[in-house]
Amino acid sequence: GELSNGLSLSSFFGTLKPKKVWQRKIPYMKLNLDLKSFKVGMRTFKTTIAVGLTITLFELLNRQPAVLAAIAAVFTLRTEHETSVKFGRIRLFGNTLGVVIAILLTQIALWMNLPLPIYRVLGASLGILLVIVFCNAFNHPASVVNSSATFFVVFLNTPKEHLLDYGANRILDAIIGSAIAIIVNRLLPNPHVKKEASRSTPGRSTPP
Repeated sequence: GELSNGLSLSSFFGTLKPKKVWQRKIPYMKLNLDLKSFKVGMRTFKTTIAVGLTITLFELLNRQPAVLAAIAAVFTLRTEHETSVKFGRIRLFGNTLGVVIAILLTQIALWMNLPLPIYRVLGASLGILLVIVFCNAFNHPASVVNSSATFFVVFLNTPKEHLLDYGANRILDAIIGSAIAIIVNRLLPNPHVKKEASRSTPGRSTPP
């Protein structure tokens, strides 16, 4: 049969068929293995050196754990020296914020004499909320991830008898890791800078 406007029933119901969404390809779900990408660039090499030096220093000083220092070295080291300094500051801000929030919440839980399971559940939930809010309030959204990581490391591992000492040492860890990454990036050559310099330098004319 036909509808009042002359449209056939078969064509009408054909337009109501659901689209096969499941057949659409999702680009970000693809895992393409590129064998050419298995190479060690200069930044990767520098990061390896920075982490190695950081762990070596901590072993020589018998200073443990070196987790936050190693993470700081990886996070800080970038292609350009100026960018490394910038990310070192971001790391230091996030690390300090995470430590402060973790110590405050731990101290409040001790004052309230909360049971350990309740302390961990409520403290972790409230702590991550405060980390995100303060990072955004200080216009440091890039610090959310590293600040959260630092918060959890300190909050879930802080010895109750040495709150301030433990927190201060974790801040110092981030400073050490970031400083080593910045120094390594400064001392070792940067091929990207040389390429940019060669592009910006005008060609010299040969004398007649």
